[in-house]
Amino acid sequence: MQRGFTLVELSIVLVIVGLLMGGVLVGRDLVRKAQLRTVLTDLEEVQSATRLFSEQYNALPGDIPNATDYWPSAGGDGMVSGTCASAASNDTATCNGNGDRRIAYRPGASNFTEEHMFWQHLTNAGLMEGYYTGKAGPGSIWDSIPGKNVPEGALRDSGMGMTNRPAGSVHANWYMTTHGNFLEYGGKVADSISRNILFTPREQLSFEEKVDDGYPGLGKMHSFTSNFRPNCVTAGNEHVAEYRKDVSDVACSIMWIME
Repeated sequence: MQRGFTLVELSIVLVIVGLLMGGVLVGRDLVRKAQLRTVLTDLEEVQSATRLFSEQYNALPGDIPNATDYWPSAGGDGMVSGTCASAASNDTATCNGNGDRRIAYRPGASNFTEEHMFWQHLTNAGLMEGYYTGKAGPGSIWDSIPGKNVPEGALRDSGMGMTNRPAGSVHANWYMTTHGNFLEYGGKVADSISRNILFTPREQLSFEEKVDDGYPGLGKMHSFTSNFRPNCVTAGNEHVAEYRKDVSDVACSIMWIME
């Protein structure tokens, strides 16, 4: 005769299952918090490395007009605005930027770009760990591949990328205060810069409260506007926009204004 579980035994099993599930959830929460701490470290390290590069070379990484005085030329005329841009070097060889202090110069049909050379020049100078190609991926001029031509982010399938937006330019997805050279930190996007949603509004607000002013369109840490990130922020006007505390899902990505 088979004997079934008693209520006491079933209760014990349920308690054990509950404890195991609770432990998994707590473990996930701890991992997420550790990853989020690394995000701020990543941003600050890039900022610090860029400052040191500027002091040592009197130019910005990616934009430095005499990069080939320090590292091998990838080929052609050495200029990212010329034949060097389509070179196919696979080592530390690089091209010169145009020296306009904007990490943004994008000639047509190019391999090397200032946005991707930014990371290559920092690692060539020994100011960041890793190796980056300095070139766009095969998909487009923006094609950023974390771990290959841009750094990987702290969270899964995330990365960082440099870009520039001229002051005064108007776009519904960007706050008017989001201009100059800035770093984007988000989930990977195919054939483009890593700017997919990665953080909950509360997580990004927590970042802001640690290093900035708490508002998504002011200071040095920004988000996209509500036109592009309606679940992240409340408005498209930087003076009234706030992070949406009522949303618990990931809905935000970071734009970090470089000083």
